[in-house]
Amino acid sequence: MPHQLHTLYAQANGQVESAVLIMKAKLNKCDDEYLALLDYRDTSLANGYSPAQLSMGRKQYTENTGTLPPR
Repeated sequence: MPHQLHTLYAQANGQVESAVLIMKAKLNKCDDEYLALLDYRDTSLANGYSPAQLSMGRKQYTENTGTLPPR
């Protein structure tokens, strides 16, 4: 069976390409890859929540955002 290289959802492919370009730009700007990924996960999306909030169900505490865990 030959492999087909076309995609069924061209819009989704464009969104993935955009995400890859954003991550490459962040990684090129930052010296520490961990901080670049942390910054990406903590950036709010159009719905007002970050990817970290959506996956963990709570706000992420980082030094970059200046938020500290409640005491």
